[in-house]
Amino acid sequence: MPSFPVSSELPRRARPLHALCGLFSALLFWSQPVYAADESAAEAAQLDTSKTFAEAVRLYKAGDVARALPLFTQLVDATHSPNAELYVGYSLRELGRLPAAHQAFTAAAQHALALGESRYEATREAAEAQLLSLNLRLAKLTLSFVDTPVELTVAVDDSHVELAELGSPIVLEPGLHHVRASAPGAEPIARDIRIEAGGSKTLTLAFAKTRTEAVVSPATVRPRPTSPLKIAGLVTGGVGGAGVVLFAVAGLQAKGIHDRLRSECANGCSDPGHLDDVSRGKSLQTLANVSLGVGATLVASGAALFYLGYRSERTSDLAIDVLPNGLGVRCQGKF
Repeated sequence: MPSFPVSSELPRRARPLHALCGLFSALLFWSQPVYAADESAAEAAQLDTSKTFAEAVRLYKAGDVARALPLFTQLVDATHSPNAELYVGYSLRELGRLPAAHQAFTAAAQHALALGESRYEATREAAEAQLLSLNLRLAKLTLSFVDTPVELTVAVDDSHVELAELGSPIVLEPGLHHVRASAPGAEPIARDIRIEAGGSKTLTLAFAKTRTEAVVSPATVRPRPTSPLKIAGLVTGGVGGAGVVLFAVAGLQAKGIHDRLRSECANGCSDPGHLDDVSRGKSLQTLANVSLGVGATLVASGAALFYLGYRSERTSDLAIDVLPNGLGVRCQGKF
């Protein structure tokens, strides 16, 4: 560190001014290495990127494109140079990754145009020439949706499509492509589309709303219990029906005996054989009459009981009590 001499012969008033000048000189001295260090770092960084670019170009021209591509990509991330982007496109093209090369050439052309510097004019023209060539070898697909739902997910083949890409051409290899789209609350969409080299197609998609229908499990459906009155009415009506049938059978037999006796004994029958037929005919007639009365009563009672049971299943106001004497039932309710 340099020292500045201080003379003792200086006037007392000049000594503070001399000290101030010495301090300024010291600060100026120490500040010079800082600026030099900054300039050296910038020069070193520039020299490093230049060496990296030169090495990447050397590898590319030597045919070692797989090793050159990571270096060019590193330069793009560090410098955002259109020239590095151009060589990224060249490398991807040589590796057969044409859609990615198309994207790199597009970025190089747009970046060079945005900078507006004459030194990048050749870069822009080279990138545009490569794009014209690739457009003849690749296909383009534009995806659009009638309605764009929330949380929309779109994929072409195995590649995710950003929402910002919708409505703009997506560069693809020519051939058959599978498009998938999904969103909450909508039926997923799946489409296959074939695009030839140099071709361009637009696919407009629309989601169909999912119909949610309540499904009742059979295990949760409990059948309504049958009213005891309905059962009693069916049984009573069945017995009454049997009585009516018995009336018909007995009545026909009684009529048959009566008709036969009338033809055989025009003037009356007094022999024991015919008297037995007369007695049996009267018994059958009595049985028929009784069966008819009882059967009709039971049928009517069964119908009434069945109706009361039918109504009791639909109202909770129906009350059924056994009469104190045990000879009947009492039904109360709203009908």
